[in-house]
This record gives sequence, structure tokens and C-alpha cells, in this order.
Amino acid sequence: MESCWLLVAWCEMRNDFRHFRTDKIEEMIQLDSLYSESRTVLLKKWRIKEGICEEKEY
Repeated sequence: MESCWLLVAWCEMRNDFRHFRTDKIEEMIQLDSLYSESRTVLLKKWRIKEGICEEKEY
């Protein structure tokens, strides 16, 4: 099985988190605008969607 890098990102077309293979990305456009939610909120939503438990703080 060949390994590849994956990029987890918000997909505007699907209105959901998606996994993108970096070797398949042909073009990227960096916008000046920022996404309305913070990275922390987005990460939490992604973890819930993927069923990943947050690490406990001791």
C-alpha cells in the first residue's frame, strides 16, 4: 500500500470537513478573508465528527 499525506480542511462545496490527498491537489488559492470560527472551535468540531476523544488534562 502506497502512503500519502492527507490534509484535513473545511470544504466549502460540501459544507463539511474533508480529507484531501496532497498529491492530488492541483491548485490552491489563499484568500485574504479569515474563517469566522477559531481554530480551537474547528478542531473541536472535527474531533467530534471523527470520534476522537479530547486528551484529558491532569
